[in-house]
Amino acid sequence: MQITGSYDNHALTIHLPPRLDVSSVPEAEHQMNDIRARYPEGEVIFDASHLSFITVAGLRLLIKFKRQNGHVIMINANDQVYDYLVRHSVPYLIPVEKQIRHVSVNGCDLIGQGTNGKVYRLTDRTIVKDYFRDVPLERIKNQIDVARRAYALGMPTPTVFDIVRTDTWYGIVYEFVDAKTVDGMIRENPTLAYDYAKGYVRLLKKAHGVHAPSAGLPEVKKRWLRKLENVRSLLSGEEYDLVVRALNSVPERDTFVHGDFHVGNVMYENGHYMMIDMDNVGIGHPVFDLSALFMSYLFIPTYQPDVTKQVFDMSAGEAMLLWHTLIEEYFHPEGDHDITWYTHMIAPWGMIRYLLALYRQTPEDTKKLLTIYREKLFPRLRAGAELPF
Repeated sequence: MQITGSYDNHALTIHLPPRLDVSSVPEAEHQMNDIRARYPEGEVIFDASHLSFITVAGLRLLIKFKRQNGHVIMINANDQVYDYLVRHSVPYLIPVEKQIRHVSVNGCDLIGQGTNGKVYRLTDRTIVKDYFRDVPLERIKNQIDVARRAYALGMPTPTVFDIVRTDTWYGIVYEFVDAKTVDGMIRENPTLAYDYAKGYVRLLKKAHGVHAPSAGLPEVKKRWLRKLENVRSLLSGEEYDLVVRALNSVPERDTFVHGDFHVGNVMYENGHYMMIDMDNVGIGHPVFDLSALFMSYLFIPTYQPDVTKQVFDMSAGEAMLLWHTLIEEYFHPEGDHDITWYTHMIAPWGMIRYLLALYRQTPEDTKKLLTIYREKLFPRLRAGAELPF
């Protein structure tokens, strides 16, 4: 019997042997303790992929190990092992998850890619989002939970099926929607760009009309504050405090927020619009959505136009037209509160949105963006950034 362990994403995975009974437990305990001694930090994950037989002696070992090492979970338990653990109330002490099915994307068509993973056509009716290894499994599980909650709220979004093991990490299987993204439709039919954009904005307003105080969705403001910690070392103490103060000034709302509602994350088919990529869904003030769109359509096209061309395949001018359509359809501006005024009011929140991802930039771009923030963002925050509504 050989028990192996692997350390990844701040967690130690111990791969359990095929049997845990009275004859195998002493040696299993010895090997497990040796593995833990080599990797003493982080949570412990029991991978039960190969475990096919367990007795009370095995249960006692697992519970003892949990009491000695703190937070422990078990994954990939087959039906027989899972039922046995449930009968002995083990899930009350150690969270247990059933075995996750494996799918291979080898030979599948790549149909999209984002910051967290790649999307493949799995079958005629399904796609799989194959996450990169730096995305923790807990976050992936949270995404499938959030997507299902959004669907339950009536958001037009593809059906979510299950979490799967892929060739490299984990993924989520979704219903395949035979439609095209709004940016794709605009490229194919540029003369209808304004019509597509109007329908896209109407979907955003519809989403912002949904209130979900008890839907169990995460609070976007808290998520932003957590993400701010990733770039804290790049800011001065005063700059960090300015951003915290600005975020804390945003009123609490229970409004549905998509979090990344650009034209590449909205599908169109026969007059119907559907949102995809629910990784950033939550509740909060609508400015959290509008800020992301300012970032996508104005800030990045102005200061990193090559990124806009690479991600959206559009020019800075085309992105500007989308922004103007968004403001027109969302706010119906008039008088002093014109497009320029709304753009000015949303600008600091859009710059904060991009600031939160500063740690992903190259050193050269980080230096360039910090100069921009110190010229345009932090003076606004010192004066007190207000909301447009």
